[in-house]
Amino acid sequence: MRGLPADRLLLAGIILLWGVGAFFPPLNADAGAMLRFAERMLDGEMLYRDLIDFNPPMGYWLDLIPAGLAKTGLGSAVFWFIALCLLAVVVGASLALRILAPLLNDTERRLLALTGAITLLVRPGDSFGEREHLMLALILPYGALAVRAVAGLPARRALRVFAAVIAFIGIAQKPQFALLGAMVELLLLVRLGPKRWLTRPEPWLFLLLGLIYVGATAALYPAYLADMLPLASDHYDLFDLDQGIDMITGVELPPLLIGLACLAPWALRVRLRPVAAVLWLMALAAVLAGLLQFKDWDYHFLPARILLILLAAYGLAGILSRGQAVPDGRILAAFAIALMALGGHLSPPLRLQFDYAKSDARVVEELIRREGGGRPVLWLTQYIDPTSPVLNYTGNRLAMPFMSLWLLPALYDADEPGPDGRLRLHPPEARSPAETLLLTRVADSVRREKPSLILAETSQDEAAFRLRPLDYLEFFGQDPRFADEFTHYRLLKRIGTLRVFKRQD
Repeated sequence: MRGLPADRLLLAGIILLWGVGAFFPPLNADAGAMLRFAERMLDGEMLYRDLIDFNPPMGYWLDLIPAGLAKTGLGSAVFWFIALCLLAVVVGASLALRILAPLLNDTERRLLALTGAITLLVRPGDSFGEREHLMLALILPYGALAVRAVAGLPARRALRVFAAVIAFIGIAQKPQFALLGAMVELLLLVRLGPKRWLTRPEPWLFLLLGLIYVGATAALYPAYLADMLPLASDHYDLFDLDQGIDMITGVELPPLLIGLACLAPWALRVRLRPVAAVLWLMALAAVLAGLLQFKDWDYHFLPARILLILLAAYGLAGILSRGQAVPDGRILAAFAIALMALGGHLSPPLRLQFDYAKSDARVVEELIRREGGGRPVLWLTQYIDPTSPVLNYTGNRLAMPFMSLWLLPALYDADEPGPDGRLRLHPPEARSPAETLLLTRVADSVRREKPSLILAETSQDEAAFRLRPLDYLEFFGQDPRFADEFTHYRLLKRIGTLRVFKRQD
């Protein structure tokens, strides 16, 4: 190790420690839920018909890869998912750095490499594997090629096509992500002029792939347009005034807006600093993409945070290298350590893994392994955390077509509790089509699959009901099929607020 620069040792340590740590539980809940749906797709269930969700299909198509690799018996779906995410991060970041090499001095290259490792491996924390995380890894080479175009440097057409294709794959996971590509293309249109811009392959590839994607979605999944999007539009809470105020005054948006405002005068000198200009514009687009999801959720703004930190690191590297020799690697390592310390309380090494090992989720996982017998289980909760990671690790199928009961609080959002403080169930004649869908599809699944365990929360223990009591078992017991099947279950155990019932026959 003698003579090896300190920043390279730190870079290797980050990749090793956080990269290896990602393979241990818990998997990100959103990623785990989509991965389980992909596994069920390989088992013959149809997305948007047998599996009810309103996310676009690209994320599920990507998850078919780890789910399919798991069928070989050479590793679990979770293992392959993590391995492919790490591959996307490492390849995307290293390829972007290589593309930018002619525009970077040694200090800029080394500091961006360190900062990229920290932001892409350490900073995501429990958001590792989210679609935002994967999108950013896949779009980085395309962004780097845009920098070269602004700077007037050529690039091989094959590389540009490859970068555009993987960028589209990342963007297509959520419609809001298209803002990042649109912002970059707008910059190039202004800098190159319409005539030169139209000769680039990237805009035409995006258009072609977009048309193919929309056409394939409509042809393969007619229920997505006919049923899922109306269901989401009617019952998924997109925006209200309180949410808007929460976002403006919350912990996610204000620091990003301040950072963008402070760095704009320096970064938007496009001709002098094309790297900074592209990073700034992509960060702005990522903020807008987070805003359009209408939630003050941290992972929605993860790409914006990462891009803004990379922009700051690039600026600092310019200061460090201005008019002097390349700084000692220990200076760069000190900066990287300080950067980790700023967010280190969020994701120190293996914190998530140790927390999971001591959590109720781990207790539930062990109980399902012991009592579930590898059969389907029904978990009645609004949340996919910890439902999804637990079932990812046990391998049990969720015995309903929904990822969670997210629809139920939306159906009762306007209802006020009665004199006894409890919510009144809607009578059959007052039920909406969505409520009937939820009730009947879950009851049908229970009658057909006869889950070995039923795990049930109650609404007052879950935030979306705002402490208003509604018993999920009582709700589904309105369907005679569910009520008849539930007579075969007996209370097995209570774990925190969760009641676990075991089938007796």
